[in-house]
Amino acid sequence: MTLAVLITIIIIGFILILLEMFVISGTVVPGIIGAGLLISGIVLSYTQFDQTTGHTVLLSSIVFISISMYYLFRAKTWKRAILNSQITSKATSQVPVIKIGDKGIALSRLAPTGKIMINEQILEATTFNTFIDSNTQIEIIQIFPDKIYVKSI
Repeated sequence: MTLAVLITIIIIGFILILLEMFVISGTVVPGIIGAGLLISGIVLSYTQFDQTTGHTVLLSSIVFISISMYYLFRAKTWKRAILNSQITSKATSQVPVIKIGDKGIALSRLAPTGKIMINEQILEATTFNTFIDSNTQIEIIQIFPDKIYVKSI
């Protein structure tokens, strides 16, 4: 085995770890394989070559990983990759003009939630533990910001 093959194994391991961290996070498989290749490359440098080569490969790997991580985690690196545009538009919703006591009709079965029509507006309403069939006259009994409660007349 040549030194070029060991360096290639270590670089592929490092790339797989980077892929795990930044591209396909959460799968764990590339990270484990990358760490295995990285460690295997360093161990093989000790077993296939002499101790000096092993130390050199280990130290080079640590320096390479440290410098790479330093440049990857700098703020300026991520400013190029992050979307900086802001959404300035607002969602507009028409607030229905309804009040307690308004009467209308159930457009669908309220079991316990369904569609109603009040003041020519189609809204979603809820009943209190009862079911109301469609085309039944209803009356608003409570209004909350996110729910309208009705009863049958």
